Amino acid sequence: MKNGQDSLFHNGYNKHLESINGIKFTPREIDIISCLLSGRTPKVIASFLSISPRTIETHIRNIMLKVECNSREGIINFIEKTDKGTLIKKHYLNLLSDYSFKQKLKDVSKLSRSAPASILLLIEKDLDQIFLMQHIESYLLIAGINVELWLEKHKEKP
Repeated sequence: MKNGQDSLFHNGYNKHLESINGIKFTPREIDIISCLLSGRTPKVIASFLSISPRTIETHIRNIMLKVECNSREGIINFIEKTDKGTLIKKHYLNLLSDYSFKQKLKDVSKLSRSAPASILLLIEKDLDQIFLMQHIESYLLIAGINVELWLEKHKEKP
């Protein structure tokens, strides 16, 4: 899974969580904090976020430096003392939804390998709609469906 910003299931939690008690966090650090708060181990987090366990450990060390603690428990304690705990838990649920959705799409792709489907998406020249359609395109590609995006007004590729 790419950075949390690359998901239909993330609806702004990163923006509200990029600063906690005056400490700035990257979107990936928020992903990892939310997983830690939900009781996940670094090995499970690595698999879940599709990055290496060593990268997870590096992020955890960076987070510990930022919150001035020396353990994962210290990170959890720091977050539990803030008013952002509920948002971080919701962020984790969004990550989990995205992960589950992508797993189901991969299952669909196994079924469609014998007869791959194609789809043409016509969109208006609207940045929000282009952004949404690009996300939909990435999900359809995971499902093994070939996608072509075209701007409706000018019949051109975005």
